[in-house]
Amino acid sequence: MEIPLIAINPNSIEFDDNNPRGETAEEIKSDLEFRKLKKSVGNYNILVPLIVRKNNSKTKPYKLVDGERRLRAALDEKKDLVPAHIIEGNEENAKILAYQIHMLRKQWTPQAEIKSIKDIVAGMRKECSDEVKLKKELKLKTGLSASRTNDILTILKYDDDTIVKIENGEMRRSYFIEIEKYFIPFLKEKLPSLYKKYSEDKLRKILAKKVEKAKFGDTRFIRDHLRLHFNDDENKLNRIIKEFLDKPSQNLIDSVKKLKRKSRTYYRKSTTKKSSSSAKPKKRTHVPDEINHKVKLCDIEQKIILDNIFDLIFNHLKESIIEFEKRTNYNVTNEKQLQDLIYSILRALFDSIEFEDPTEKMCGKSNRLDFVLKDHHIIIEVKYVRDKDHGKKISEELSVDYPRYANSPYGNKIINYIYDPDKNIDNHELFREQLKKLLPKANHYIQ
Repeated sequence: MEIPLIAINPNSIEFDDNNPRGETAEEIKSDLEFRKLKKSVGNYNILVPLIVRKNNSKTKPYKLVDGERRLRAALDEKKDLVPAHIIEGNEENAKILAYQIHMLRKQWTPQAEIKSIKDIVAGMRKECSDEVKLKKELKLKTGLSASRTNDILTILKYDDDTIVKIENGEMRRSYFIEIEKYFIPFLKEKLPSLYKKYSEDKLRKILAKKVEKAKFGDTRFIRDHLRLHFNDDENKLNRIIKEFLDKPSQNLIDSVKKLKRKSRTYYRKSTTKKSSSSAKPKKRTHVPDEINHKVKLCDIEQKIILDNIFDLIFNHLKESIIEFEKRTNYNVTNEKQLQDLIYSILRALFDSIEFEDPTEKMCGKSNRLDFVLKDHHIIIEVKYVRDKDHGKKISEELSVDYPRYANSPYGNKIINYIYDPDKNIDNHELFREQLKKLLPKANHYIQ
């Protein structure tokens, strides 16, 4: 269906107070980019039409759906008319359209995206209380993947400050997924009296603080260790978990260790036979606590990532490839061979790496990631420069792929490695600087 395009007076448009970007008018007007936009609008008017819907107001017959910065620029430049598309439908449909416009055209920040989806979900909840149906509808209307939809609906249960920290990468999303899947259901099922003592909102605030202060141990610790004690004495469990919740400094690992010590003490007391005073005590063999290798491996991976392991790998990879070719008489001559070699290196370091994964569909298209580290939300794209013509197209290929990668649930960090052994790109350093300007949120390596 074609959306009508008309010219309307900018003064007849009411702003939407719930700006998905979360910007105030003062923040917008103090931004250098806004000043550039004002100059452009002053010289050429608005080039990309606003999107509005009809409003129940005599003074402001239209309400803004998309284009707050452009509208403010037009008002400051005292424009008499601005181009605008008028859409039909209710506020919920308008929010969904605004979300799709921004995701496809502007690439919102994660914070803006989550704020927009939060508004959409709030509107949908008024009409639908069935969580399964709501999840299905949200996925359908936003085009998000099933995993991204699940993740978003999980973190929307937390306060705005926590959500922003999760989306900024200050707190790992995986902790909150484990909390919602295992910790809160564990309390509800096994310790109902303790669960009732706290509201779910209060529980989530406490648990978010625990995550922020690193009091949960490993991300899988919640799942792998708490469930071992499902059959323990309820009063004992209640005391230990209550202590964990009530004491901000208490670590979950310490709480579980205390639970284990109490379990072992009880077992020894109940099974030790009485012996004569002359009997020599038997020497006990120390049995260490179970080690969760998968959890420890994930934490080690996280540590080497923070220690800039990718700089070490990709800044020295060419030397390694040359040495490999000398020793094996096997030449890396195409992208597939390069990918296989890099995968072998990364597989030795990262248990969670996967070779190729389909990304989100955008504009009816999808792409495949070369490598994805799902546990760490990192995508790695590998390019082998075949010839001079291909060297000229590399930046275009990366630009086309980037929005789909950024829209993937695993695209918190994107790494581009470009291997150009025959120097088909004249100036590698200049090319890297150009890529940084073109795709500033990605890491670029070229050799």
